[in-house]
Amino acid sequence: MSLDSTPPPAPPTPPSGSVPPPAAPAGAPAPVAGVSDKSFIATWLLAWLLGFFGVDRFYLGKIGTGIVKLVTFGGLGVWVLIDLIITLTGSATDAQGRKVRGRGKEPMIAWIVTGVVIGLGLIVNIVNGGNAASTVDSSTSEQVVSEETSSTGEEEAVETTPAVEPGSSLEAPLPAGTPVQVDSWAGKYTVSFGAVNWDATAAVANENPFNMEPEEGEKYITVTVTMTNDDTEEWNPYGTLFWGDIKLVSNGRGFSEGAIVVIPNGLSDQGDLYPGGQATGDVAFLVPADLVDGVWDIDGTFVAAQ
Repeated sequence: MSLDSTPPPAPPTPPSGSVPPPAAPAGAPAPVAGVSDKSFIATWLLAWLLGFFGVDRFYLGKIGTGIVKLVTFGGLGVWVLIDLIITLTGSATDAQGRKVRGRGKEPMIAWIVTGVVIGLGLIVNIVNGGNAASTVDSSTSEQVVSEETSSTGEEEAVETTPAVEPGSSLEAPLPAGTPVQVDSWAGKYTVSFGAVNWDATAAVANENPFNMEPEEGEKYITVTVTMTNDDTEEWNPYGTLFWGDIKLVSNGRGFSEGAIVVIPNGLSDQGDLYPGGQATGDVAFLVPADLVDGVWDIDGTFVAAQ
């Protein structure tokens, strides 16, 4: 047998000036056609946390839609949700149309973390809503209790309000005949008003024919008055009485003009009173014919007329 000793042909020599492609590192995975080199985890986090500003789209090289997403604030949140779902389902693409795929368990981890965070957010919102409702109920209850307490306090205040001091108003006059001390410019004295003759017209007319007759719709009344001089000088009781602030009040009307007529046992007939002296006599008033009761206003102190 003959052996061929002709050597094999040499491999072709690369063209002059060309650089051979670099060898892949030992153990490195071979690139997959149509899969983006962008990180799935980075895309997911950017879409979730900064999606309102379009950062995920800028990262993927989609500058135009990234700007639109930024100025619309993530499409008012709708676009953010859509891009997040697209990324989690592995449907996101970069500017060259290549899929952004997660490696190994990255997609499953992203799904779990997203679900847990969203679930916790819902639970927190529900708890906060319950607390807010409790706060409102508590506030309402406190307000009701406060109003009830205030109402009770007002009722207690009404119940504990002291009674009007007798003699301080027309509604609470002193009993008829109660002596009242008066200290006015006209004199200092103690006076009491006794029994009233509510129709003394005939008695006045009979006492003196020169007494003035009352006008139509008017009449005379007389009242017995007792005065004590508490002053340091003498004075006439009749003049002092009517120079003071004395009125008969009835139905909201006040009558202060004493009638200058001659009457039996008139106070004007009792002479002057010296300090410590006392006199009793009648005085006449001209009043409306329908007046049948009233209250004496003696310099601001009210006494029932009898």
